[in-house]
Amino acid sequence: MNLLELRNDEVAVIVGLDGGSAFKEKLSFMNIRLNKRIKKVATQPLSGPVIAEIDGRQVVLGRGIAGRILVRR
Repeated sequence: MNLLELRNDEVAVIVGLDGGSAFKEKLSFMNIRLNKRIKKVATQPLSGPVIAEIDGRQVVLGRGIAGRILVRR
């Protein structure tokens, strides 16, 4: 499953990043890495971004990126 499929306030573990090395490096700068716990805070309406929390701070991700972050509950 991916980050988009989680319900709001649900916590999961990142098990995969579906993209190339540039994509993984970009997420790494936001501290989004394999085996990290991530919480989906909210999904904004009308195709808006996803707000997630990782290591106690919130990050805003476009839906395309959030859909490529694979998680396990």
